[in-house]
Amino acid sequence: MQRYFFNVHDQNGPLLDPEGTMCSDREAARRAAIHSVRSILAEDLVRGCVDMNGKIDVLGVDGVVIETIAFAECVILITEGWQRVNSRSSA
Repeated sequence: MQRYFFNVHDQNGPLLDPEGTMCSDREAARRAAIHSVRSILAEDLVRGCVDMNGKIDVLGVDGVVIETIAFAECVILITEGWQRVNSRSSA
C-alpha cells in the first residue's frame, strides 16, 4: 500500500490534500480520484451549478504529480437527442 494525495483545482481555487489516502497501486489511486470527482460533481449538481473545468492532481508520497484527471473525463453527459442503453448502470 502506498499513500497518494489528491489535490483538487476548481472554481474555488486549489484544495490541497494534507493527509492522502492509502491505495494498493496507481490504478487504485486513479479510481479513487475519479470517485472523488464524481462526488464533487454530485454536490455541485444539488446546488444547481456544475463546473466541468476542474481537475484533480494525483501525487505520490514524494509530492510529484503522477497523473492529472480532468473533471470532464469522469462523466458522460447525455443531452437532448441522445439515448443510452442501460443508463442506470454504473461505470
